[in-house]
Amino acid sequence: MADSNTYSTGTELAKLFEAAAVPDRSAIVELAEILKSAEPRQCAGWDESVRLKWESGLQKFAEKASLKTLDDAEVKLADAMMEAGLDGVMFRNLYATLIKQMFPDWENPDGLVDSLWLHKETEPLDKIRKRLDVLRVLKKGAFCYTPAFGVGTVDMIDQISGEVRVAFVRRQANGKKADGLNKAERQTLGLRNFLDNLMVVDVDSDVHNWMAKKSRPEKTDLKSLTEFMNSHITSARPALLNPGRALLVPGVMTEAQFKVLTSGAPAKQGGDAQTGGAVNTMSWDQSRSLLELNERLKLITTIDEASKPDFENLTKIFENAALRDDSVLLFATALGSLEHMLPAGLKPEFNKTVALLSEKKAVVWESEDLFIEASDKLAGKLVIPWFAVTKRAKGTDYLIARTLKLPYRLWAGTEKNLTSEERAHLAEAVEAAMESGDVTADAMFWLWKSDYEDLKMRYLTNSVLLFRTLQKDVKGNYLKAHRDLFKLMMNDEPFQRLIMNYGNEETVTEFVHCIKRMPLLEAGDRQSLEVKIIRLYPEYKHLVEERKAIHQRAALPRVTSWRSLKLREMQLKNLVEEQIPANADALEHARSLGDLRENSEYKFAKEQQVLLGKMRREYESSLVDLRGTDFHDVEVADTVVLGSAVTVKFSGGRTETYYVLGLLDTVPKRNMISFETPLGKLLIGRKLDERLEMPSGEHGQIIEISALPKEMIDWFNEEPVLGEE
Repeated sequence: MADSNTYSTGTELAKLFEAAAVPDRSAIVELAEILKSAEPRQCAGWDESVRLKWESGLQKFAEKASLKTLDDAEVKLADAMMEAGLDGVMFRNLYATLIKQMFPDWENPDGLVDSLWLHKETEPLDKIRKRLDVLRVLKKGAFCYTPAFGVGTVDMIDQISGEVRVAFVRRQANGKKADGLNKAERQTLGLRNFLDNLMVVDVDSDVHNWMAKKSRPEKTDLKSLTEFMNSHITSARPALLNPGRALLVPGVMTEAQFKVLTSGAPAKQGGDAQTGGAVNTMSWDQSRSLLELNERLKLITTIDEASKPDFENLTKIFENAALRDDSVLLFATALGSLEHMLPAGLKPEFNKTVALLSEKKAVVWESEDLFIEASDKLAGKLVIPWFAVTKRAKGTDYLIARTLKLPYRLWAGTEKNLTSEERAHLAEAVEAAMESGDVTADAMFWLWKSDYEDLKMRYLTNSVLLFRTLQKDVKGNYLKAHRDLFKLMMNDEPFQRLIMNYGNEETVTEFVHCIKRMPLLEAGDRQSLEVKIIRLYPEYKHLVEERKAIHQRAALPRVTSWRSLKLREMQLKNLVEEQIPANADALEHARSLGDLRENSEYKFAKEQQVLLGKMRREYESSLVDLRGTDFHDVEVADTVVLGSAVTVKFSGGRTETYYVLGLLDTVPKRNMISFETPLGKLLIGRKLDERLEMPSGEHGQIIEISALPKEMIDWFNEEPVLGEE
């Protein structure tokens, strides 16, 4: 820390804070100088009490200064405050004023501040400062670089919309332009995206002139060239380990020419003196971080078994990153690269490191989400070695369980690491997921591609499971299998035949039901699929067109249970003798109040009169020719008749018993239904074991037809109570 007369001083600082709020220019300058000389520079490294002192002391200064144009002293202090990381809403308002003054000619200053995410409270100030550093050197015509696209040129900066267009020239490994690209390939990026991901070369530097082929670099050693070039490249990303190769090869010179250029005085960094090249003298195992390790591993193709890598240092690097959520991709990349490149003789030492990382509970293996994230973003060639490391660290069952949550494209990486017996365990895990219903389109697509015919027949013929899986909302790399599975269902005849169990009536019926009832398909897709079903299985045209068989039955008598008949008679008597007279009295009273237009009591009584009249007509009509029974003499065989109990087993395994009764006998909570209800009409006349589609859309089968239970018949003969159902 600095001494007591600098940023941590109490009494003198308080006076300076008060003076700066006046504002006193000399106090403002002094505070700026104190902040610039503070050690550590970032307030995150200060004592908590000191940081709070500065944040509270500069509040008034920030509040006043943010409302006006800043003078030179205020600019200096605001810049020092931002560099120190002093944060808060008022401070960010001040920094917004500072940024607008730094870029006075920007056509949309508020849009610029928004692009930097300055007013997003969770965005770190040091990240915003890095964006500002890149923005200072961003000019049209500047060279830039990103590992994804290589070298490009800033073609356009749209200050209104906050977009930057870059012209990239894609090149093959031999340095020639890729076939068919006569022009540079242009990419338009949002300003923030550009500032976060691209490295920009200073247009006034020698590096820019080299890339523009206005001059040639002089012969030097790799280390000196790297340091010089990085001093003229601005980026929010870590510096390149070898900017010369990234920016100059092959656009400016060939690989051979670059080796000559950097052969002047090779940097001595250890390693085998006989390797003879600047790249090979860089000791990858002496890297200081995972980022550096991964960059160095990119520069080599093999590792010599006799090289004796420093596994102690490597283990330390991995341990430092093992518990960091933000390092999981670097972690997986480094482990996968070493697994891929290390010869067999070095694997035992490497395996000790892997075992230690497993014991340390590396977050990439402890968190399912982080493992999926790292594996999904990993370079394709590293997937198999990364899964090999994972299998050794956590075991086969772990790898299989994680695979079930991965995009289908990564499943092959797991299968490459499994023995034939272990692949059977993967199939068992998929089967368990299917049974639970917690299955992905990726797992279903894998099953379709697999050789497990029994599992295909068992689960891909489950139309409800298929539709529910396709209804799930997926993103990113999970979209591929989801779309492929949907295309199979819509267009692939072998798949369509399989999911309909090669014409099994029950399976086809369920598939048709899903097409018509489940919210997955648009009208056009639904119609297209129905046409294909008829083309494959014309005998089921009636299912698609929903032409149901008509069950002929003689007209049933107007009967109901004794209890329901007595209850209806009681309801009619109560209506005629009590409710209607009471309503007439209410009408008479309401008329006596005068002015019927504004009389709410009168309006209510009239409405009740209409309702009661309608109820009377319904009650009287229902009793015409109606006779009572207790159904005790009903003979039941294998056909559903009036006065029988019907047990239905649904496709999901649930069973339900319904009692088919007379006109007034519907009591839903007792599963008592009138033969005139939709379900009653459906059941009457049906045979034992017959399959049917319920009014709800569910499918079921009649598994039992029997007489009514004695306690129900006894209940029919009891006196009802007015008001019961």
